[in-house]
This record gives sequence, C-alpha cells and structure tokens, in this order.
Amino acid sequence: MKTLKTSTTVAFALCLCAIVTGHAQTTNQSLTSWQIHDLTNYQEQVSLPTEIVSFIASKEKLVREMAARDGFELGADLKSYFAAAESGRAREAEQIRFAMFNDTNNPAYKSPLKGAFFDTELAFEQFAMSDPGLVMMAGKDYMDSLPANCIYFGGTDPGRGLPTALCRAPGDPVFVLTQNALCTSDYIQYVRDLYGSRIKLPTPDEVKVPASGDMSKRQMDIMQTNALIAKAIFDMNPDREFYYEQSFPLDWMYPYLSPHGVVMKLNRTPVESIPTNDVEQDMVFWSAKISQLQGNPRFATDNTRKIYSHLRFSIAGIYAWRAQFQNTKDAAERQRMSQAAEKAFQQSLELFPTSLEAVFGYANLETQMQKFQAASDIAESAAQADPSNQQLKGLVRQVEQVVAQAATHK
Repeated sequence: MKTLKTSTTVAFALCLCAIVTGHAQTTNQSLTSWQIHDLTNYQEQVSLPTEIVSFIASKEKLVREMAARDGFELGADLKSYFAAAESGRAREAEQIRFAMFNDTNNPAYKSPLKGAFFDTELAFEQFAMSDPGLVMMAGKDYMDSLPANCIYFGGTDPGRGLPTALCRAPGDPVFVLTQNALCTSDYIQYVRDLYGSRIKLPTPDEVKVPASGDMSKRQMDIMQTNALIAKAIFDMNPDREFYYEQSFPLDWMYPYLSPHGVVMKLNRTPVESIPTNDVEQDMVFWSAKISQLQGNPRFATDNTRKIYSHLRFSIAGIYAWRAQFQNTKDAAERQRMSQAAEKAFQQSLELFPTSLEAVFGYANLETQMQKFQAASDIAESAAQADPSNQQLKGLVRQVEQVVAQAATHK
C-alpha cells in the first residue's frame, strides 16, 4: 500500500497540478492578454453604485494626468471607454476595450497608464457580469477582511479590482498590489506613482519579464519571478501587515498563511500550527456567509458564486498543504488539517458545485488520504452536474484509474 500511495497518488497530483495551473492562467488572463472577445456574459446596461461611478471618474482623471506627464495623446477610444463605463453601458465599454488592446502599435498602452486602466476595468467588469448588490457585498467582504494600512496582494480580477475600487484613495485604507504583474516594469512604475514613499517597492530597473520562446515555460517563469518579487516586497516592508488572495499558488507563502475572513493573512514568521480556535472561527465565518448568500435568490445563478467559491477553495488549500506528510510530521495534526480541508472544500463546492479547482482540489485531497471512492464520487457528482465539461470528464477517468490500481494493491 505504501508503494501505491507514493506512485498513483503522485501521478494524480501531477495531473491535477497541470489542470489547475491552466485554470489559474485562464482566470487571470485579462491581466496579460486581450485576445479573448466574448461579450455574452456582459449586461447591455448596468446600474452602478455611486462609489463605483466616482472611482471610474477618478481613474479617468489619473489616466489623463499620466498621459500629459508622459507625453501621450489619449485616443478617442480611451475617452469613449470611460464615458461608456461611467454610464454603465457594459457591452459597449467591453467592445471598446477589446479593440483598444488589440492595437499593439499604440505605445500608450504599454506605459504605466495601463495600470490605471486595468484598475478601472477589473472593477467595472464585475458589475458588468453580475448583480451589482452581490458584487458590492463581495467587495465589502474583501475590505472587512483587510485592516487599515496593510499591504494586500490581490490575485484574481475581482480580488484586485474590487478592493482598489472601494479604497477612498490610493492606499487609503489599503495598499493594493497584484502578484500577477510584479515582474513588469510598467506596473511597478504605476504602483510607485500611486503609493510614493509610503511603502517600499522595487524600481522598474529591478524587475523584468523573463525571456523565453516557449509560451508555457515563459508563463511559469513569470509566475516564479512574481513570487520572488512578492517575497522581496514582504521583506522590504517589515512594519506592515500583509494579506493575500490567491490566484496561482506562491509556494513560499504557504508556511506563513492563516485564514482571515475571505482572504488570508501572510504572517511575519512561519506558522507552526494554525490554532484550533482559528480553524473553528473560520468554519463559523464561512457557514454564516454561505447562509447569507444562499438566502439571496439572485445568488443561485449569479457570477459571484465563482468569486466566493474561489476564496473558500484558496483557504482550503492552506489546510490541504498542512495535511501533507512532508509539511506536518505529527499524525494528529495532519488529521486535524485534513478534516478542516475537507470541510472547506465542501463549502467551496456548496457555493459553486461545478468549480473545477474545488473539485480537483477536493478529489486530490481524498486521493492523498487514500479515500479513493470518495474522490471518485466527488468527480462523478460534478461531472453529472456539468455534462459538457470535458475537464471534469477527464478527472473522472483519472480517478477511476487510481481506484482500479488501489483495488489491485489491496
């Protein structure tokens, strides 16, 4: 049985890693590419909260100021984008955005003002695709989880966009960064412009995008470089609290992470063990949040299901990491973390039953614990709920192979 645990389980984990990596890249694709043009999820017209209208207007002003400073003449398309966005004309704004960022010859869109544009876009698109009331709830849940004056790494589009939009001013009350763009010099210059000397950041000369002809290798190199720069920023600001929302996992962070509302706290020193009371509070928080969300009839079909499910999945990942033998030597502690991870993955799927990452993560956890039938049931249930999803079908086949090998080694 020991051989099975170190062969079939590892093979399954490698398959899982490849699939989840691809999913993470897709989730954050708008941060690095503008080649997808699908407006079917965008509403024609959306009623924006006054805070968001004011935020868009402030970013338009900042874009104009940066363009004047850097000697760029703003095109009519950029002006039209902001006019459409402020008026809530969602599909029109997204159509303009798509056309703009396919104009690769425009140097303005390779400058720091691109950061100001994306701050706008990543907040606006959440309202364009979802119920505004539910989006504002998600945004306030982020903000309630982030203490004043902290530095926050927001990984997903809503995780970066909504806290940025709900700050009263840049850095007030939270300094928002995204770990996904730290190795690009124009983004570093943009956040240095925003935050000045209030926090310490590398200079544009100290960061660069890794060069590679292989796109998959280049993507991995970028993620690894972003992780190193995030660690440098963490070390450069020892007097600041840090918080984190995951997109692609940054391995160095795992020993430092603990649950904190909808996000995670990046503790100053490695956490030897997450206290039982903290785990219990985490479970109570999410049980109450799920009840609140499911009490809203709009939530059952809204895009915000994906936001909350991902947040819960990410915290489940902390527990799952600590449940691995190489990370926690004490058997009782591994069991405690395994149980916490199982519950958190279940809650993630309760929020969005066909979440690829939650299904994969939960099935992988059960496989590592040699609960092969449970892993099979998880995958099969999700595949039945989303029959057209080929990745889920592939997972079912993979788990079936693991279960079959387990039976031959009994």
